[in-house]
Amino acid sequence: MNFMTGLVVGALLSGVAGWYLLDQQAQEPIRFPTYQLLDLGDYVRMEGSLVGGENKPVNGFYSVQCYEGRMECDITSMSEIGHNYLGMFDQATLPVSTWTESAIRMTSKDLALVGNACNFYEIFIDRESKTATYTRRPSEQAPDDCAERFEERVMRWQFADGFAWAD
Repeated sequence: MNFMTGLVVGALLSGVAGWYLLDQQAQEPIRFPTYQLLDLGDYVRMEGSLVGGENKPVNGFYSVQCYEGRMECDITSMSEIGHNYLGMFDQATLPVSTWTESAIRMTSKDLALVGNACNFYEIFIDRESKTATYTRRPSEQAPDDCAERFEERVMRWQFADGFAWAD
C-alpha cells in the first residue's frame, strides 16, 4: 500500500469513527447528579431524580432541604424538557406536617388550594432507610377541566439515580 492510499484509508476510518462518536454523544441524555441523602438531625438534604412508578417521570432533578426549626422544606427542581434542553428552575417552600427521628413528610396541598390546582404532591423521607418517595394526588377542589389535562389518580415515584445512570 503506498503512502497516499494509506492516507486516504486512515482519513476515511477517522471520519467514520468521529461521526460515530459525535452521534453517540448527541444521543446521550442529560445526567443529573446521583441520589444522596444527608441527615444532620435538625437539617436534612436530599437530592435525586424521580424514577419508577407506572408512568415514567420526565428526566429531572430535585434538591430538597428541610429545616426542623422552621418546619419547612425548600424544594428546587429542573427537568429535561426536550432532548438535551433544560427547563427553568422551579422553587417552592413546603410546610412539614411530620418531623420525627424516623421520617419527614411535606405536602403542597395548601398551596394547591390557594392556586386552585388540579393536583398536589407529597414528599416522604424515610430517615431510617434513607429513601424518599414523591406522590402526586388529585385535588378535591380541582377545577372542572382538570380531567382533560391530568390523569386524576394517585401516582407515586421514588427518588434515586436518574435513568441516565442506569445504562
